[in-house]
Amino acid sequence: MRYVPGSGIGIRVTAAVWGGVMILGGLVGVSYGSADHEAWLFLLMPLFVIVRSWWLGVWLTEDGFVVKSWFRRRRVRSCDIVRIDLSAVYSGLLGVGTRFIPFVGSVRIIEVEIKDRWLPLSFPTTVGRRNRVLRLVRELREHTGAPRSGSIFNSGL
Repeated sequence: MRYVPGSGIGIRVTAAVWGGVMILGGLVGVSYGSADHEAWLFLLMPLFVIVRSWWLGVWLTEDGFVVKSWFRRRRVRSCDIVRIDLSAVYSGLLGVGTRFIPFVGSVRIIEVEIKDRWLPLSFPTTVGRRNRVLRLVRELREHTGAPRSGSIFNSGL
């Protein structure tokens, strides 16, 4: 398997920011001596999230690709792919319907339509700036031989 560079950068940045805020909250709680056990959770849980985020992203295989998420990995075979595209709406850590984040810009995730599946698969761990995710989509299309579009879910890209 070969890692696709930049495929997990958005989730790593999100994990680092969230983890940093939670660690600061935990340090404040420990320094004031309030509920020591709960305060340590504010230190250990964010460390897990920050470290785990380095193993998330997309890996290319001989017959498709693998998307590693927080708790599972999803294997997609080239022969099952109908379409790979940018998702029109991001839904995950940041809420439903987020397409723009202040100080970041336009964000997207990849969406894969599979044969014999009614709804396309969305992969929130591939969140990133629109142009970076578009490069990822183009690389996945080239690797798998997937067409550019051809679905009712087409986002027009």
